[in-house]
Amino acid sequence: MRLTRRSFLAALPVAARAQSKPPLAAAAACLEPVEARILELVNQERSNRRLPPLRLDEKLREIARNYDGDMLARGFFSHVDPSGDGPSDRIARQHRRLIGVTGENLWESSGVEASRHADLAAEIMRGWMSSPGHRENILHKQYTHLGAGVCAAGSEIRATQEFADIQSLLTHPLPAAVKSGSPVDLSTSGRNSAEMFDIWSKRNGRAMTNAEPIPGARLEAPPGVYVMRFYFARGTGRFEIYEGPSIEIR
Repeated sequence: MRLTRRSFLAALPVAARAQSKPPLAAAAACLEPVEARILELVNQERSNRRLPPLRLDEKLREIARNYDGDMLARGFFSHVDPSGDGPSDRIARQHRRLIGVTGENLWESSGVEASRHADLAAEIMRGWMSSPGHRENILHKQYTHLGAGVCAAGSEIRATQEFADIQSLLTHPLPAAVKSGSPVDLSTSGRNSAEMFDIWSKRNGRAMTNAEPIPGARLEAPPGVYVMRFYFARGTGRFEIYEGPSIEIR
């Protein structure tokens, strides 16, 4: 059996840079018309290059908004938050069905309130399209979905794009935590169906189980937080492995 490992790690289009700023007292307000316009502009750029359009994923948009709010509340700007979590950690924890590969773009503005920007969505897109890494994410031919969040608190604005190449979705959301040995429904739906799974430890850098069939799945591992991995057949004896949600085993 030959395995091709596909990472769920989000692309970091610019070097992660922690910029400490005073936390904001004002609650962040998310700007839905700006978010919708960004998706429209992304698909215009893709259409100009004969690339398929990205579809809105509401959960990815929620994750993007949550991250905007976190950056504003805790006063930082980076792909890695002050707790040490990166894009793949956040998506694995919050999107309980997604199996695939993701990428992330970030943008910030300080000193000018959102209402004073003539066309905020176009301004954000110009910044991303002028940066090779951000541009690569926007024009990545294999991405299928996008969630864009744009949130503001006073004169501070943060924008996040969460991209995904969704290979499949779990039929039912994966529980956040289970007891070791618990049966779990790992059936999938979408353009591909997974045949096997394992339990991956990021801390140890290895699988904690052998690849097991999806039907009758039981999650047996020492107590800890893990990432579920799913095996998709790509011919005789060949599989591609994609990461999915994280899970705590107690």
